[in-house]
Amino acid sequence: MSDLPSDGSLPAQQEWMELRFNTLAKCPHCKKISSVGSALPRRRCCAYITIGMICIFIGVGLTVGTRDFARRYNATYVSWAFAYLLGLICLIRACYWGAIKVSYPENSFA
Repeated sequence: MSDLPSDGSLPAQQEWMELRFNTLAKCPHCKKISSVGSALPRRRCCAYITIGMICIFIGVGLTVGTRDFARRYNATYVSWAFAYLLGLICLIRACYWGAIKVSYPENSFA
């Protein structure tokens, strides 16, 4: 006979063994979110910084390149705003991932 519970869930010890180092965990007491291991937040922070800076540079290029065109056609300002806003959102997300709390499991079963 199998040692698995009748509902098909894993026992607590095996469930902990399934915890990976690229996930987020929520504290059962304070409900705050933390990252399990430091690799995931570091990767996401670097990715968001890169994408944010690319969008900011695209916005600057659009602003400089279409300055005279925008005086005649006001809809060009929308593309500028979109590029700057997307870059700003990505940089804010990078700050979030850079400041997230990192947790490590107390016992490693692997």
